[in-house]
Amino acid sequence: MEHAITVQELTKRYEDVTAVDHVSFEVGKGEIFGFLGPNGAGKTTTIKILTGLMKPDGGKTFVAGYDVLKDPIGAKQHIGVVPEASNAYVDLTAWENLVLIGRLYGVPARKLRESCTSLLKEFGLYEVRDKLVRGFSKGMKQKLLLCMALVHDPEVLFLDEPTSGLDVESSRLLREKNNSIQRKGENGFPLHPQHGGSKPAVPPNSHNKPRSNSGHRHPGKPQSPEHGAPVPRSDLQQTPRSAGA
Repeated sequence: MEHAITVQELTKRYEDVTAVDHVSFEVGKGEIFGFLGPNGAGKTTTIKILTGLMKPDGGKTFVAGYDVLKDPIGAKQHIGVVPEASNAYVDLTAWENLVLIGRLYGVPARKLRESCTSLLKEFGLYEVRDKLVRGFSKGMKQKLLLCMALVHDPEVLFLDEPTSGLDVESSRLLREKNNSIQRKGENGFPLHPQHGGSKPAVPPNSHNKPRSNSGHRHPGKPQSPEHGAPVPRSDLQQTPRSAGA
């Protein structure tokens, strides 16, 4: 089977603490892979390494055929990430956020316009596309993050607690979207906390030790969108005038 993700003896230490201890696993192309464990199990640290936001102390990681350590930019161009905490620009509209991300990934203008329109309609945000994200509810922001992660049609999608803040209908929509991605031969990598257990549920052949870790951000975005980091607006505001545009 062709693998979308390969992790070999992945290790990460923080001073005298081993957060990720020789973890190894593989995710086949087109597979939905759930990465489970209690808070502090090292899940997000592993995701940070897989998405090129953190360097490991040992081991190898390959995503979409790219060696993440040797070619992090190549890997990032083929992944989408939904972080645990919202990283949308609150002083931009929903449409502007999507256009910004699409341009960072080099999506052609016509395809980007079509993708933005389709995703916002699919996730029920099209009618508020010209509203500032600052006024969005948590659930609306979460759905926008999903749109932002999908706007460049990534081969591998990383989801960190993606249903957090979503209502039942939106959670169902997310599951259906993940299934449709799988049918296209792409990958979903949902990350969830495990409740009601004392041991982390980690992939086979891994020896991950539970440790504390923090959230991560989208690989292609500036660092502090929630705190009003300035971005050029230029013609980000060119939204369709009608549903058929």
